[in-house]
Amino acid sequence: MAKAGFFSTMAIAVLASLLGVDPARAEAEPACSAPDGLMRLESAIAHTAARVAEGRSLKIVALGSSSTVGVGATSPANSYPSRLEAALREQYPDMQIEVINRGVGGEDAREELARLDKSVLAERPDLVLWQVGTNAIVDEEGVSEEGHLVRKGLARLKAAGVDVILIDPQYSPSVIRRPNAGAMVRMLKTVAQAANVAVFRRFAIMSHWRT
Repeated sequence: MAKAGFFSTMAIAVLASLLGVDPARAEAEPACSAPDGLMRLESAIAHTAARVAEGRSLKIVALGSSSTVGVGATSPANSYPSRLEAALREQYPDMQIEVINRGVGGEDAREELARLDKSVLAERPDLVLWQVGTNAIVDEEGVSEEGHLVRKGLARLKAAGVDVILIDPQYSPSVIRRPNAGAMVRMLKTVAQAANVAVFRRFAIMSHWRT
């Protein structure tokens, strides 16, 4: 369930945040459930929520690697960006809503920063969902260097007035056997708190599913 569940659960968490309700009320698939404390986004996405409240158009860019592309989903329509777009359009049928998938398999912060202007900021998004850290763990990149790159990316996105949700690493055998996995997850939480951006706690949610 880990891959398929992630696609549904990420969509539920973002939708719940925009609706201002408990994640359980927004959830449509109980098999993908997780404790509310893990699902809840701890920092507001105020710009995005305001656009929704006003009924204005909404553009979201999903930046990341294979999980964003949709590797493991049964079809492109079941990638989490596609699921999120469908859920938002169903909830807000009178709004113009677009979720753009800018995932590239195998990438991490360094490669994603290199294309941030062209792939993300050029779209003038209201919200960026940035999945980061998994490939840095697998490739045994330094946690402090990865933190430096993520801070740079967050600063550029916030300077452009964009809301951000970080998506932390997946919990999988290739990740958890690496010695820096826990430190990478903790670093992303610390960096996000310092920048006042939300974290979707994928690592903890997937760990919950395994127990």
